[in-house]
Amino acid sequence: MKIILAILFSTFIFNNSFCQKKKQMLQEGVKMLSVYEIQFKKGKEIKILKLNQKFNDFGKISEMIEYDDNGRFKKKEVYEYNDYMKKINEKIYSISNSILYIKHIEYNNLEQKVIETTKYPNGKILKIERYKYNENLISEKTEYNSQNKIITKTVYDYLK
Repeated sequence: MKIILAILFSTFIFNNSFCQKKKQMLQEGVKMLSVYEIQFKKGKEIKILKLNQKFNDFGKISEMIEYDDNGRFKKKEVYEYNDYMKKINEKIYSISNSILYIKHIEYNNLEQKVIETTKYPNGKILKIERYKYNENLISEKTEYNSQNKIITKTVYDYLK
């Protein structure tokens, strides 16, 4: 049972399709979502907090806190958005609540993500991801290390 719940939870974290649509969340005035895993041990239910998400006034996630299998703090992510509600900054915090790294996201005039730069708190670059598009669809993502050398390149092929 725990395996099934873990799979469902993983699907939940990495795919927001499980959640209510943003429009519904806004209409209902949802400001925070908490996700619990219910474990059954020796005939007892044990409720373990796995995730908290806070939403801004536009229904976008402003903060996400993940918890481990014992309900202890694991990591926190804080998001900032531009006037078009596109994510422009993401700060990742460690267990000790110190910043691990900061992501800065840049968009082109079509509001497509073109560069995502990940830096350490001291400003040193960890990696840079560059995106290319064919019409409105992403066609390529190239990841560079701190020395601007290609680490990986992902190519997207679409069948119409």
